[in-house]
Amino acid sequence: NHSYQGMARAEWLSNDRLEDRKRYGYSILHSQSLGFGFSGLLNVSGVSDDNYFRDLSSRITQSSQNNLLRQGMLTYGGSWWSATANVQTYQTLQDPDLPPIDKPYQRVPQLTLTASRPEFLGGTAFAFNGEYVSFDHSTQDTGRRLMLYPQLSLPLQTAAWYVTPKIGLHSTRYNLDRQVAGTPDKLTRNVPIFSVDSGVTFEREVNWFGPTLTQTLEPRLYYLYVPVRDQSLIPVFDTGISDFNFAQIFGENRY
Repeated sequence: NHSYQGMARAEWLSNDRLEDRKRYGYSILHSQSLGFGFSGLLNVSGVSDDNYFRDLSSRITQSSQNNLLRQGMLTYGGSWWSATANVQTYQTLQDPDLPPIDKPYQRVPQLTLTASRPEFLGGTAFAFNGEYVSFDHSTQDTGRRLMLYPQLSLPLQTAAWYVTPKIGLHSTRYNLDRQVAGTPDKLTRNVPIFSVDSGVTFEREVNWFGPTLTQTLEPRLYYLYVPVRDQSLIPVFDTGISDFNFAQIFGENRY
């Protein structure tokens, strides 16, 4: 429809004679515009047992799945800010012939707020990222994390070059449960971040085998300073090293 789209799939086996039980699988993917700036997303899938894909699926992408996502999301987008409420859990399939798989943390819930004002005071640009998330797990450490990251930059640009110094404060607070005796259950980490992104564009007309082309050379220089902080007491809830790519080279965070 003009305001929504979705796809549902269901599989049902009333009696698996080898397993002597009923077996099923399902998936629902639905997104919808709710009006007045609101939109929603539902992405839910599940199967009846751990060996369902291995026994009944003929597609490699399905038979290799270990964690089935169950997620509901509500988003609001304003003129210069947006907010999202997200609930995310998983069904983890344990193959009895393989080592146990560690189930991912559940986000129950996750609330995010982002804001961007490209035209702020004195020609500066303001950005803000905020998040509150409650991490739940059946066996691992659990806790709640509040993150606030205000940023202020000063874009200086002409037709040929640009320089953008930026400063921000990445502040994070953890309230933790199931901590080892002697380990604090409240942790705060404040990290000032400073960067300078700059580049210049050179152009010239060239003639290769007849057609006239424009050849460009665009060197870019990026400086980033992030002071070291001891994070050994903070549990790893949802952090991993990013893939190496062009965008990550000029990113503030390698995680």
